[in-house]
Amino acid sequence: MEWQPPWLAVRLLLDAGADVDGCDGEGRTALRAAAWGGHEEVLLTLLDHGAQVDKADCEGRTPLIAAAYMGHREAVEILLDHGAEVDLADGDGRTALSVAALSRGSVEVVRTMAPES
Repeated sequence: MEWQPPWLAVRLLLDAGADVDGCDGEGRTALRAAAWGGHEEVLLTLLDHGAQVDKADCEGRTPLIAAAYMGHREAVEILLDHGAEVDLADGDGRTALSVAALSRGSVEVVRTMAPES
């Protein structure tokens, strides 16, 4: 069997009726998982199928917070281009910008989200 890219499997599931905003017991959606993993094509596929860009998990963590925490600049850019809110805070009061600055996030991720002066 030939290898297929993950976004294709996601598209097939969505085309078959899977809930684009379905989540696990912790409220984590496929969009949040793709953001955490830095899977840009999967992010685009989910967003093209209407995924809620700012849907938070049970701890208030949005896909943008997940991507920023993991330092995935391209994923951050995709989410921002689709209207993700930079200032949303999780249950601990952390925003995507603050987790990027304090954790695994890179300087490029911080620059991507920081307001221009």
